[in-house]
Formats: sequence, C-alpha cells, structure tokens
Amino acid sequence: MPRPMMPSRCRAMNRSVVPCGVGSRRGSRGRAPGSGAGPRRRAPEAPTARCRTEAMRAHVSIAPAAFHILVRPPYGLNKMDQAHRVRHAKTVTNAAWRAHRRCGKWIPRPRTMRQGEDILPFQAVASQRLYEQVAEQVTALIARGEFKPGDRLPPERDLAKALGVSRPTVREAMIALEIAGLVEVRVGAGTFVTDKSTHGAHDRQFEGAGASPLELIGARRLIEPEIAALAARQATPQDLAAIEETLAMTAAATDTASHRAADRLFHVRVAAASRNGVLAAIADEFWGEMFSPMFERMGALTGLIAARCSPRQRDATLTEHQAVYRALQAGIPELARSAMDRHLAGVEQILAEGEASDVQEPRVAAGGKP
Repeated sequence: MPRPMMPSRCRAMNRSVVPCGVGSRRGSRGRAPGSGAGPRRRAPEAPTARCRTEAMRAHVSIAPAAFHILVRPPYGLNKMDQAHRVRHAKTVTNAAWRAHRRCGKWIPRPRTMRQGEDILPFQAVASQRLYEQVAEQVTALIARGEFKPGDRLPPERDLAKALGVSRPTVREAMIALEIAGLVEVRVGAGTFVTDKSTHGAHDRQFEGAGASPLELIGARRLIEPEIAALAARQATPQDLAAIEETLAMTAAATDTASHRAADRLFHVRVAAASRNGVLAAIADEFWGEMFSPMFERMGALTGLIAARCSPRQRDATLTEHQAVYRALQAGIPELARSAMDRHLAGVEQILAEGEASDVQEPRVAAGGKP
C-alpha cells in the first residue's frame, strides 16, 4: 500500500540514511519491503526558507561522513563489511545532493569512485635536493646552447654567488653533471662541457647520483653520536667483543678497500650494540650511501678518500675508534657521544672546506692566463 504523502519541507529530509549498523524497515527508494509501487509524485513546490535551512544542515552533517568513508578505506573489515560501508557512503552523499536540489539550489551530482581510482586529482610530489636544482639549471643552459661543447663553466665561486648557494653545493652539482656525462671536471683547470651534452641534455636525471655527501655526513653527526650513547647503556660483553674485533681489522688493514670495510663494520656493530633494530638499519643505510657514485667522486676530488686511507689517517681513525670503544666499555653515554662526534667532525670538515678547494678553480699561470 502506498505511503501517505508527507509535508513538502520534510520530504527532502525523508531519504537521509541511518548510520551503519542500524537497520531500516524501508528501502532506499521509500517503498516498504515487498511493495511494487512507490509513492505518487507531485509537482515540485516552491521551497521555503525553512526547507533550505534544513536541507543545508543535512548536507553539512552528511557529506563529511560520506567523504570520510570514501577517502579512508575501512581497513580491518571483511569484504562484506567493506561493501556495506561503500554503499552507505554513496547513499548518504546522494541524500545530501537530493536535499540541495529539493531546496532549489543545484549542485553537481557527486561522482562515484571506481575501483582503483583516486578520490582527489593530486599528483605525487617529488622531493628534490638542492644540488639537483643547481644541476638542472646548468643543464637547461647547456640545452639552450649557452654553453657549447668544450666551453669552460664559470668558476665555482661565481656560480655559488649567482645561484645563492654554497660552494660545496655547486661542487655536488658539478659532480652530478659529471656522473650524467654532461661535463668533465679537471682538477686545477675547471669544469668543461662534454661533446655528449648536446644529445638529450634536458632529459637527464640526477636521482641515481646518490645523496648529497654534506647532507649525509650532517645526518650521521646528528644520529650516530646518539647511537653510541645508547650503545654505552645497552652493549653486552658479546657486543663489545664484536666491536673490539673490528679494531683489530682496522689495525691490520693494508689497503683502501680493507680499511673502508673495517671502518664500516665498526659503525654497524656499534649501532647493533644499541639494541635498536631501526637505528642499526639506519647506520647500515648511511654506509650504503657512502659508496654511492656521488660520494665516491666527491671523496676523490676533495681528497677525502686519500686522506682517510693514508697511513697517518689510518692510525688516527684507529685511535678515534678506540676512544669510542673505551667509552662503550666504561658504559658512559656522554663520553661515547662526544668521542663519536669528534670522529665524524673531521670527515665533515674535509668535505665542507675541501683539501683541494681549487678543484674547479683554474690555476693562473705566470702570464696571467689560466
């Protein structure tokens, strides 16, 4: 039997949906279960001010709930419950739309979300390092023909001043360009555009070069001293024995590869002694970046690798490692923190200042020409 007609101001609100889990004796179309005919439709009446107010209240209260259900997937529910939540979201959204149309204010009908479709048309935001921005500007100039193959780029000091960045950042950008094959860095002569740079220079990407060496060392100085302090509290006799073994490896190292391997193992085992798996993984990731093309080239140009692996520096590294080990053995967090910080400060100083600070600065001959 058809349902009797309701007052016009109430019909707009009659189709609002009850919350999830609360049953309803009537279908979503206003028909009683089992009935084949719905209520007769009457000509739309002029909406009253009260009708508009109530419809707006319905939209304000219903739409956020539907948006919350659609945007945040109901994790932890089975497929049947998930389907119910999605149906509920669509129904409450349609109810708000009908309420607006009933009160005389037209709004676009909400579009339903298809399987695998994003709810908002946002695009992924990619973070970009500072040296990559500098490298892209230089690449654009090369692509436009401002710098031709064989031309020497402006000195590092001039580029840093023009771009408003530090000289180490410019140096990192030049190394990234060299790894990409766009320029050639000649020690003591400057940076020159290569012949390969004219082919697809604007399409080059620098993400594969690796993390910024200065940022990497800065991050290590922030984190590894705290790791050492925690290890001083948590280290077991087995951890100390493993760390002491790396000291013997450092003392026995005779070449660059074995010295760097022993150095890496020392830091990884100190992180493992902190009894924090996340910190141990971070320390290992740091050392993975230390072997990236960017860091390798920067270390070669600044003399970092040669300096750290020279016989005198090997002895200094061993002494610094022994200081950290003694602090761990004594169980003094403050001492371990300061010893690790002093150990990393030398690396950062070499990268920041550069033992070969004139890597890209042309040397001036006696005649006044480079």
